[in-house]
Amino acid sequence: MFQKIASAILSICLLFSTVTWAEEEKAPFTTYVNGEKIEAKDPIWMEYYDVIPLAPIVRKLGYTVTYDESENKVLCQKDNLVIAIVPGNNFAQMSNQDSQWTEYIRYSPCEFDGTVYLSQYSFYILFHISVSVFSAQREVHAITQDAVTDLVREKAEPLKKFLKTEKMFENCRSDFTFQSGFSGKSELFGIELDGISDGNLTLQKQGRNFYASVKLENSGLYNFYNLMLTDMLTDPEGKPASLVGKPVELEFFLDDEGLYVKAAALSMDVVDNYVAPLRYIEQGIIDKCNAFVKDKWIFFPFNEEKKQEFSFLFDGKYANYEQWITTLTDNVFEAYGHQSYQKIVSDIEELAELWDSNHLSVTDTDGKRTVTYRLDKTTLKSLLKATGSFFYVYQEDAFDKAFPLLSFDLRFDSVSDKTSQAEQTLLMELSLSNIPNEFGLECGSLQYTVLGKNTVKEGAQNISRPEPSQTVSNTEILDLLNEKNTDE
Repeated sequence: MFQKIASAILSICLLFSTVTWAEEEKAPFTTYVNGEKIEAKDPIWMEYYDVIPLAPIVRKLGYTVTYDESENKVLCQKDNLVIAIVPGNNFAQMSNQDSQWTEYIRYSPCEFDGTVYLSQYSFYILFHISVSVFSAQREVHAITQDAVTDLVREKAEPLKKFLKTEKMFENCRSDFTFQSGFSGKSELFGIELDGISDGNLTLQKQGRNFYASVKLENSGLYNFYNLMLTDMLTDPEGKPASLVGKPVELEFFLDDEGLYVKAAALSMDVVDNYVAPLRYIEQGIIDKCNAFVKDKWIFFPFNEEKKQEFSFLFDGKYANYEQWITTLTDNVFEAYGHQSYQKIVSDIEELAELWDSNHLSVTDTDGKRTVTYRLDKTTLKSLLKATGSFFYVYQEDAFDKAFPLLSFDLRFDSVSDKTSQAEQTLLMELSLSNIPNEFGLECGSLQYTVLGKNTVKEGAQNISRPEPSQTVSNTEILDLLNEKNTDE
């Protein structure tokens, strides 16, 4: 009897062990490049990250891949670009007909059984490819930024047609006033919050010259924004200056030569963010720079690239269509995230809904053009994706949890007389009836609103480039910051 029981137990154990072994025999990976299947070896897990075979993917993209045995170097060539990769070396040599340079790729390329493998990060840096490894589905997806751009461009064609019809007046003035408000309340925790920001934006256009002034007056919670503006100023007594309770003001002037910025109390913030970081500069030099830029316009001259970037304004257009395409592409295309080609296609189709006829309407009647735009919460997720709000997966998960408790409404109306002026209104309302939480508690509610009104009128404007005596260039500031502090 004992032998029969033991034999039965052993048979059951062998049965389960056989099932376990069968489950551990995993299918090979299938590799796709822009949704098209290719032949390639499986990726290899390198303790902290995956590495993927180099040659099959880049050959699919038109690269010629050769091996220089004398230098143990893999050469990838397409048109005039040559990328030299050495296994074990995390620096790749790049060259074209004009120059040579080096790219740091963080994780060293590796070689197994005659095949060179690259990390996902290296693929992105060297070839602008997002490579995702899906172990559960046994799939590898390589997606190029050019392919995503083409998809976005195709789906954005209706938007392009609309933007082509919207032109600026040769000479005009726009006055935009807005108020944003935030409030929150929790009876459970005894918390009540609020904040209001009142803003004014004036834009003047005289041919190819532009002037803009911005003024924000913040109260309540919005004072935290003022606190963040640590512009490294000091008051007459040598104490840190504070913008809390004070208006935030900026002025801009733009023409073919470049951009001029006058930031009043924020001048040193402009220096810190757009000229040179001040955290490594000695305090004596910072004080000297502060005096140098005080009450002055800071001038950023244009090179040819910058002129091209702002050309849509000089051409009298309201929006830069190519910049829209670039922004949407960047937000859809993650550097080396976990996305399949099918998922990216789906995301782009969602984005395309933002400008379809269900939301955007343009009518021309009796010499007037009426533009209306509406969004509700069903398309809010697409809007957030388009603006790059879901950089991490957990942010999208948090949105999905909050969705049943969310209300959202966006309304934009514009009525324009094609010969003289336009009147525009914007209203956005967003609220959460309860803050989602794992305990199911009634934690409290949040509300956020934005109300804006804009008037555009055609007519001559009296604006001119700032006087040289009232201007300092970004190069002059850099020269000053590079000086040694002699006040030791």
